[in-house]
Amino acid sequence: MNHSDPVGKTGRYSYPGPILLLGMVIFGFITAAIVMQAIPSSGPMDAITGYSPVNLTPEEQVWIADHPEIRVCPDQNYPPFEQITKSEDYQGISADLLREVAKNTGLKISVSHEKDWESCIAKIKNGSVDVLGAVYVSSLRNDYLIYSEPYYRSLLPIITRSDTRTDMTLEEFAGKRVASVGEYTTTLLLREKYPDITIVPVSDVRSGLMAVSLGSADAYFGDLAASTYYVDSEGISNLHVAGSYMPESPDEFSYAFGVRKDAPELVSIINKGIRAIPPEKRDEIFRRWISPTLTKNLIDPALILLSIGIVAALLLVTGGVILWNRALTHVVSEKTCDLERELTEHKKTADTLLITRFTVDHSHAMFLWIDSRMTIRDFNETFCQETGYSREEIRDLHLSALHSHLTDTKVNELFARVRKEGRIKIETDIRIKSGAGMPVEIMLWYFTFEGNEWFCAEMQNITERNRYEAERENAITQIQRNLAELSLLNDGIRNPLTVILGATEMYGNEGIPLIEEQVRRIDAMINQLDQRWNESEKIFSYLKKHYGVTVKEPENSDGNQQDN
Repeated sequence: MNHSDPVGKTGRYSYPGPILLLGMVIFGFITAAIVMQAIPSSGPMDAITGYSPVNLTPEEQVWIADHPEIRVCPDQNYPPFEQITKSEDYQGISADLLREVAKNTGLKISVSHEKDWESCIAKIKNGSVDVLGAVYVSSLRNDYLIYSEPYYRSLLPIITRSDTRTDMTLEEFAGKRVASVGEYTTTLLLREKYPDITIVPVSDVRSGLMAVSLGSADAYFGDLAASTYYVDSEGISNLHVAGSYMPESPDEFSYAFGVRKDAPELVSIINKGIRAIPPEKRDEIFRRWISPTLTKNLIDPALILLSIGIVAALLLVTGGVILWNRALTHVVSEKTCDLERELTEHKKTADTLLITRFTVDHSHAMFLWIDSRMTIRDFNETFCQETGYSREEIRDLHLSALHSHLTDTKVNELFARVRKEGRIKIETDIRIKSGAGMPVEIMLWYFTFEGNEWFCAEMQNITERNRYEAERENAITQIQRNLAELSLLNDGIRNPLTVILGATEMYGNEGIPLIEEQVRRIDAMINQLDQRWNESEKIFSYLKKHYGVTVKEPENSDGNQQDN
């Protein structure tokens, strides 16, 4: 006899009935509506108001006419506020805001591409540029900067590894290592107000966070938005905000445009341009660059109470029918445990990869990874430090860019040999950024990964080794020359001694015993010199035979010198 399954059940598993499903749908709609009303749209964290159409004074219009081009110097690598992409585009929050300011005021803005933030600071100090795109408002730079109105206010966090407290202050890091980017305002603040902290200078935000993650620094002190950007993009999972710095003034350490001190008119024009940006446009810019998780959304307490009331009512109505099958719960629990194990293993793998990459980046050897098209696809930090190239300059270049003699034919011959032998060692020169040549010893490997050919070049700078080899060869040659001259000197001494003895016998016997004694003493010393000379010759022969030491034949410094 066939029996149909009870309503809401199939086989061994039971599922919610129609009443439960209806209650869940109603509950979902109500909850979604409450959350949507309670959470504001993700926008900027600041509260700057007072937008108005741009109305430039005659003096400001004259100033713009006298300065047809405004030069801005951005930090090359400070997302989400500003960065220079591989295609040389200026992007980020500051870039978008400046474009709006330019449209609102008629300013014509050009971008100065400098290699790092220190260069931008030097440029604005000497008047070569007019504006810094993203700087903290701080009295620490008042000697050469004036500021626009703040366009973003952010937490200034102390970021540590996840195993520390979350209520720490900078005072607690006295005697500890705190990473901060060189010439950032945070570094100036630590240097001036916290002299007991050991500052670990880093080149950018990413390097500072990696230093903390891998234990070479106790904390990183910098901006929250930029730090969150790199934590997300690099997959760093062992950091958190352990505390923050609270400035004395509400506007201090807010983000603004920094203008060279002798251009107050430009500050006034930029401020008017900022105020004229429509609120929806500002929201669009900030939503594009900043993760919504950085925005603190506040929910009205009345809505919370309303939500609790609705949830309680729904629980009373549907509580009796919300019964899940234990078997299904068990399956879900097992799946959850499996997922947690996978996530744990994934985190271990990610941490291992981070440690491996950090180790390779800080190795004494230079590493290049090259694809089958002879294009440089990756490299370590040591390569950049040794050669002077930036990451953007060297990435995706053809291998021939490092050596003018590496034609396609020679490169193909070299890599054909590597494919055959697996790995080879060669010595050559590579061209560094300054144009000079650097002698290197290269161990070149060949391997395949996921069906693609790869080559790894491990390079050692052998400038010092070559210098040492040359000095060693010169020293050995000089020693051998000295020994040869000593041999001639021995003969030169013996001949006069023979003459002395003969003369003494010829002209009288008085004083002969004393002279003979002195001659014998000199002769004994010459015999010792001969013995040491013979021993040195044996050592040279041993070095030549067993260690391959080669020396140049000593040249006769005096062409007229003859053996006696």
